[in-house]
Amino acid sequence: MLDCLAGYLVLAERLLVERERCAGAWNFGPSMRDFLTVRELVERIAAKWPQRAGWRHDPGDHPHEAAMLRLDTSKSTQLLDWQPRLGSAEAVDWIVEWYTRYFGGTPAAELCSEQFDRFEALRRDSA
Repeated sequence: MLDCLAGYLVLAERLLVERERCAGAWNFGPSMRDFLTVRELVERIAAKWPQRAGWRHDPGDHPHEAAMLRLDTSKSTQLLDWQPRLGSAEAVDWIVEWYTRYFGGTPAAELCSEQFDRFEALRRDSA
């Protein structure tokens, strides 16, 4: 989630100076090589959740869905020089951590501030 927010902030800055070039639709998300299937996502959340969590596949009939859905972030990476800082698995871990601490009583503002700081440190560490 923070990678997407960071992408939109970069876009907002660019729109101020390059409005025509930067107008239009944009995607921010994991790289094309770093994706999780729905099964992998759900299994990772269940494994990381502090209380016992699980899931089951519903074998019934379902509406047709494309076999693979991914965001194409090439425009963002090429024109804005934007890159995700977190891998998909790590992003899921951050989300689970946020929610388990929130449900444990930590105020949302405190959690957000901590994760913003950690996320910004990733940029400094990679520079």
